[in-house]
Amino acid sequence: MQKTANGSRFSLPITQTLLVMKLTVLLLTIAVFSAHGNSMAQNLTISGKGLTLKEVFTTIEKQSGYVIIANEGIFNGTRTVSLDVTNMPLREVLDLVLKAQLLHYSIHGKTIFLSRKAAYPPALPTDGGLKIASLIIQPDPQPVTGTIVDSLGRPLQGVSVQLDPGNRGGTTNKEGVFSIGKVPPGNYTIEITFVNHLPIVRKITVGNSPLELGNLVMKINPGDMKEIVVINTGYQKLKPNELAGAADVITKKMLMEQTGTNILERLNGMTGSLNFNNKVLPGNATGNPNSVLNMTIRGYSTINGTTDPLIILNNFPYTGDINNIDPNDVESIVILKDAAATAMWGIRAANGVIVITTSGSKFGQKTRVNYRYTISATPEPDLSKVDVADGPEVYDFIAEHMGKSLPSILQDYQAIPELDFTGWQYYKGHISEAEFNEKMERLKAIHPRQQWADLLYKTGISQTHSLNVSGGSETLTWVLAVNREDRSGTLQEKSNRNNIRMTTGFKMSDKLRLELGIAYTKSYNKTGAPAYNSLKDGNNYMSTRGLQNPDGTPYGFYINYSPVRMDTVGAGLLGDLKFYPLTDWKQNYTTTTLENYTKNFRLVYTPLKDLELAVSLQSVNQTSAALNRAEKESYYARYNVAYFANIDYARRIVNYQLPKGEIHRIRNNYSNSFNGRVDLNYKKKIGKGLLVFNGAFDISESVNKADGEFLVGYEDNPRKYTYPHQQPVYSSLVGGTVYPIYSTDILTPKEVTQRNISTTASLAYIYDERLVFNVNGRRDGANILGVNVNERWKPNFSAGLNWRLHKEKFFNIDAVSNLTVGISSGFVGNVDVSKSSRLVATSFGYHSTFTELPGYYQTAIPPNPELRWEKTSHTNFKLDIGLFNDRIQLFSNIFLKNVRDLYLSTTVDPIQALATQYIANAGKMNVRGYELSLMAKIIDSKSFGYDITFSTARTKESVKYYPNTYTHGENLRMMLQNDGVALTSLPALFSNMPLFSIISFDGKMGVNNKGEYEVEYDGQVFNNGIELLSYVVKNGKDFTGIKNYGTGTPTFTGAFHNRFRYRNWSLLVSLQAELGHYFKYPTDNVNFLTLSNAFYRRWQKPGDEAHTELPEYTIPENKSWFSYRMYSRENIMKGGVIRINNIQLNYTIPTRKLKVLNLAFNAQNLGKIWTANGKGYDYRNLNFMSWNSEEKYYAFTVNVGF
Repeated sequence: MQKTANGSRFSLPITQTLLVMKLTVLLLTIAVFSAHGNSMAQNLTISGKGLTLKEVFTTIEKQSGYVIIANEGIFNGTRTVSLDVTNMPLREVLDLVLKAQLLHYSIHGKTIFLSRKAAYPPALPTDGGLKIASLIIQPDPQPVTGTIVDSLGRPLQGVSVQLDPGNRGGTTNKEGVFSIGKVPPGNYTIEITFVNHLPIVRKITVGNSPLELGNLVMKINPGDMKEIVVINTGYQKLKPNELAGAADVITKKMLMEQTGTNILERLNGMTGSLNFNNKVLPGNATGNPNSVLNMTIRGYSTINGTTDPLIILNNFPYTGDINNIDPNDVESIVILKDAAATAMWGIRAANGVIVITTSGSKFGQKTRVNYRYTISATPEPDLSKVDVADGPEVYDFIAEHMGKSLPSILQDYQAIPELDFTGWQYYKGHISEAEFNEKMERLKAIHPRQQWADLLYKTGISQTHSLNVSGGSETLTWVLAVNREDRSGTLQEKSNRNNIRMTTGFKMSDKLRLELGIAYTKSYNKTGAPAYNSLKDGNNYMSTRGLQNPDGTPYGFYINYSPVRMDTVGAGLLGDLKFYPLTDWKQNYTTTTLENYTKNFRLVYTPLKDLELAVSLQSVNQTSAALNRAEKESYYARYNVAYFANIDYARRIVNYQLPKGEIHRIRNNYSNSFNGRVDLNYKKKIGKGLLVFNGAFDISESVNKADGEFLVGYEDNPRKYTYPHQQPVYSSLVGGTVYPIYSTDILTPKEVTQRNISTTASLAYIYDERLVFNVNGRRDGANILGVNVNERWKPNFSAGLNWRLHKEKFFNIDAVSNLTVGISSGFVGNVDVSKSSRLVATSFGYHSTFTELPGYYQTAIPPNPELRWEKTSHTNFKLDIGLFNDRIQLFSNIFLKNVRDLYLSTTVDPIQALATQYIANAGKMNVRGYELSLMAKIIDSKSFGYDITFSTARTKESVKYYPNTYTHGENLRMMLQNDGVALTSLPALFSNMPLFSIISFDGKMGVNNKGEYEVEYDGQVFNNGIELLSYVVKNGKDFTGIKNYGTGTPTFTGAFHNRFRYRNWSLLVSLQAELGHYFKYPTDNVNFLTLSNAFYRRWQKPGDEAHTELPEYTIPENKSWFSYRMYSRENIMKGGVIRINNIQLNYTIPTRKLKVLNLAFNAQNLGKIWTANGKGYDYRNLNFMSWNSEEKYYAFTVNVGF
């Protein structure tokens, strides 16, 4: 691409793309606007004296819509002109302007080519005033032809071909052929240029016959083909040198290196500052709708508030299901990290901002079609790796110990597993030894783990089809993106998703542009079979209960009441009331259907070259319905019909209060949001600097509603059902008590309305490409906080400065191509929609719009007029280094976050309110860390290449202040209970300790010769866990006898990407590391029959204490060592791990017919290759009692583009 002397950008000639698609009303509208654009007048009106040619042609370019192509310096030495023309045709204006100039023009399509005229030959000598005539026979002009192709031999259309001198030229057709006719014989220079390709310049000689140049190969320009990095903040699109803040850009090429169907999961390992966590804070433990993504940017910035980063989709906050976004339709993702980058998003930016931009098109773009098909497979899990004890010895142990410990008369509510019940029958004398042995042999022959693997787990298959068609003309752009995904999981769960998105842009005039878009998503999910050992009877695992009897019939058991009670109370009249896990999941399942409509409108007005005004509107409507369908044969339907029945034992008649049939529990959610924005963008060169300004006014409203239905006796054909009787409770057959049939969480309607208003201003000044100064200001208002207006309307501010030292005159180190230092600082907030400064009440009773039952409300959280959002100050120091023309690049950041006004629950005077707790701002915490990213091209030859990307980050959170009313001993007890995963006991925090701290007793620990577990603490030896913790609560004053290991969250994270290239092949190998943390390995609990393989290492006789740390297993375990032994140091291990995250093998098939034909194979989540604990334990995938491993994932992708 070239520029004229006046600095106007001239694009290469582009033939107009014919748009022959009339599939929808939107595309019909496109055709209407296209016709409007093509009817632009070519008559010109120009008036002025002493105009330079560059001024004239700039005016011609703006009024006509034509593109000017010329060499640099074309206007040097030309004369000024004076014009006064009105509605004059284009050619007449050109003839008039160039009449006395040494310039020549030619018009091809919508392109005007300018070139200098050939110099006139000197005048012939004269004799006596008489012209000496010489008869010179001139040869006939000849055509010059040729074909332009790329390095793969594919023809290139639209290539510019020019001859000098003579101002002759043309462009290639779709076959890549050009023809320049009537070229006089002589010597010429032919110049061939095309976008993103190296130019061809050569000398040619035209003789007395046509000149055929044959195939001319144009090579890709490596410099032009580099991915253009654009940082989209959601308000502005900036170049990297125009932003003083910290941001990571994930390009489409990087996103396509993974194949997951969730767009955020593709970010795993892309940048060191973004981490996916398996942690539980109160914010996401209580169902906060903005704490569901389980990911952090630069650590946690809250404890009890919203934890999710803010998601921006196409410039507006996104509140829908993240699974609705088609990853193949995403063009780029920008991660905004520090205050200078996030401050424009104000009170929702404390956790970082992720800006997602979908694919688009440009004016004049050729039609592009891309189709991508991916099929992936997730193998069945290897259940042999589950740490559970289920051998014959375990069966004997449970039968004996449970049989002896259970009471002689079983309670009604005790759901006794068959193994326990068999032991009870034998040891209480109800069955003979022979009968006992026969039952035990049958139970031991079931093999639950193997049955789950054989009968329920399958290979998961997923298929994705993605089609993207885009293009444009001089006045029109358009994109059509379609996606279909079908998935069958390893537990036979089913899901599908359909996406369609259409966008179009109209150039209504030189100053006015309209952009329209609509997107539709529909998804369907159906639950599958239960995971191995996921079914629990209360707290008891079901590792000894299988799916099939030895004879092949489904294995069933009681799960709510004791077998004795269920067999006798029903008098044989209630039918089969056993639970059958092999088939019940097919009869009791949940389907979720979701629909989402998103509509976008944007009108852009450019009154001046440097000024842009825009109005943007977005409307999002989403509905979802979750239906839990318990069919007539399901356990839930059979049990509830029987549970609420009454029996006339004398007449053996059953009175059913619930009709037989299906039971449907339905929960509907409705979400409607509106976003509006008016913004102004101004970019202008001022002296040696560039001024970039953005100002915006935003307003938004979101309304979320929910309701539900509870239907009983449902039948499909003919369709009929009933609501439960209009009484709050029903009599219960079992136990003789009364209970409600349904729960309020299904029926209770909910509605939350959130309104936000904000003003934003961002100003950047780039001086001489050396200094970048950026300042942002924003004021936010929200209806959910504050009672007075001033309390709802709070400002945020940030500023940043970058100094590009390598641009300074004094800097003369040739090897250093980039040396940039920077600093930024500012304030952002964290608003939580689940918190309110007003009175919060909770409904009680069983009110329902369907049953018309009465209900009432009780104060849950008293009002706090002073409640405000959490406030974070964020400072960032930056150092970027580039070596050897950026062949090696190093990016580093040091950041400090101070969080104030943390949400917390504190006590309230009982005289003031019925509730004992209310929400206040009082806590403080700090986050410190650094980020380091290294990119290097190790080998970069024509046929082979090897480059690496290494990124790492260190993050440390520490609580500075978190007041509570507990004693030190009580806090210490709760800290000992912290497992490093879930932090639900908020008071258990100490100053300067990190979140998820892991501590243990530090005294002597071990098993004595009686098989008892002993702990030394405060000079005493305890062999009873309950007594030990009681002593800690009463006497604990400091950390004497306690060891703090650190945090359960990785403090160091890193990713190492190796990319190899050999001709048309490429290979990516990505490793991921998490270091600097600890975890607690779960321990057995005999009372709950939580028995891992540690069972086989337990103390059984004197002398075993020499080689085991596990006490004797007894039932009941009345000293609570199995509950509290998890606080001992034997269970605390280093959590550091390095995994193989992703491998991709890619092959590009050479083809002349297609733009791209690419095949790729991916293998993801391949497992650990190193662990810091030396035992092979991966803290994310402990597989304790149940399958908890990141599933391996294999995918094959075909990508076709033309």
